[in-house]
Order: sequence, then structure tokens, then C-alpha cells
Amino acid sequence: MNLNKMLCGKSLEDIAIERLKTFEDSAIAKNPKGYYLAYSGGKDSDTILDLVRRSGVKYEAHYHVTTCD
Repeated sequence: MNLNKMLCGKSLEDIAIERLKTFEDSAIAKNPKGYYLAYSGGKDSDTILDLVRRSGVKYEAHYHVTTCD
């Protein structure tokens, strides 16, 4: 079984992009600049940034360094 196409035959990336688009109005209602993306430069942040860019939603990325690692 391909884990990337478990839900409705869609890839996990496609599902994430759909969700970003679905909730964009809610994000804009709270902040006219759109989604607030806290970016640390790590692999998780890179993944989210890529999904947000591919989705075409309104967002603003802010560099944040965490000390968790």
C-alpha cells in the first residue's frame, strides 16, 4: 500500500494544499496578510514553506530560531 495515496487516492501533499486553501479565508479574517508562517530553516519549516508556496495562498513567513534541537 502506498502511504502517500491512502486517502481518497490523493497524495498527502495534495490533501495538505487543499486544507491550506480551505482555511485561507479564516487566516485572512484573523490577519489580512494571511497565514503566519514561523520559519526556522529546518526540514519541517522547509516542507511547510514549500506547501504554502505551491498552494498559492496568502502568507507571510517569519524567521524564528528555536532552541528545541
